Amino acid sequence: MDFKRERLQVFFKISQVFIALAFAVLFIALMVYLYVDEVTYNLIMLILVVLVFIIILFSALLIYIIATAYRAGRINKTFALFINKFIKIVMSIAIDLVSILRIDKNIMRSFFVDINNIIVNSVNPKSENDKILLLVPHCLQWAKCGYKVTNDPSNCKRCGKCDITRILDIAERYNIKICIASGGTMARKAIQENRPKLIISVACSRDLIHGILDIDNIPVIAIENTTPEGPCINTKVEVDKIEDAIKQVIINRNG
Repeated sequence: MDFKRERLQVFFKISQVFIALAFAVLFIALMVYLYVDEVTYNLIMLILVVLVFIIILFSALLIYIIATAYRAGRINKTFALFINKFIKIVMSIAIDLVSILRIDKNIMRSFFVDINNIIVNSVNPKSENDKILLLVPHCLQWAKCGYKVTNDPSNCKRCGKCDITRILDIAERYNIKICIASGGTMARKAIQENRPKLIISVACSRDLIHGILDIDNIPVIAIENTTPEGPCINTKVEVDKIEDAIKQVIINRNG
């Protein structure tokens, strides 16, 4: 089973649980409405029934749009703007449900990383090079390297033993700002200081989702790293994806 299909199946499982809960609430509300005589109370319950029914219809529509977009790998710009207003709420609920159901959270996180990128790509944001911020995790650095690059990326000796060398080459080629972050606090500080219009972020699915949920009003193109030696040590990334993302959004390449 490929990753895309597995992620979509997990999303459908979570969606079914959410819809089932909504129908359970609707059923209870209907029972109360049918068997309680007080006029005022009936009116309140009728309103609740209508609201729950609207939520079910809205949720079903949202699930359909998300699933269709995921399968196609693209989405109409109008739908993208619509989904973008609610996707963070859906993310939070889905990941909480995954925990309850004891399903691998990373599958659901990766699914929403993909959905986030589909939405961003559909909106097709553009930015000057000096308003793009590239965020990469320090775990991409070779673990035995004696040079600290988190505070100053120029400390990198470009030995080629990790992906940091190629990433710095790309950042220099396109003249964009880069932050090699040791954690979320450092990443948030870089965002506050640089005030970018667009962020290209490399991290594990967990950190990417946390970042997407934390950042408001700034498009984030999210690129997952891989962990061949385990989490947070000598991680890897498809560097070409970083350059492709830059080419997609950059307006100019001059300083």
